[in-house]
Amino acid sequence: MEKIEIPVWEKAVITVTEASALASGLNAAIIRAEAWKSIENHAGNFPAFKVGLKVCIIREGFLKWLADHGARHTKFSVEAADKQLKTLREQQELTPIQLGRGRPRKVRC
Repeated sequence: MEKIEIPVWEKAVITVTEASALASGLNAAIIRAEAWKSIENHAGNFPAFKVGLKVCIIREGFLKWLADHGARHTKFSVEAADKQLKTLREQQELTPIQLGRGRPRKVRC
């Protein structure tokens, strides 16, 4: 069975690399940092969500986000994006992660 290739302009959800190609000139590190900032800290209005470890971006929302930031003449830098990602990763390391899946086991007395 062949894998069906859907053009980016017809997809509802795109990946970080597809968003970077769609925004031609906006680095994938900047897009990833904005997405993680929006997902993990609930800060910002970047249209992204996670499926497992994969970051998914809503295409129509991303195009609107680009238009809004273009109208405000927002400056993006890779260094600032890397710094944001680094602080987010450090915060994740400090928060306890629940290991295991599913319902917790019963405690028997």
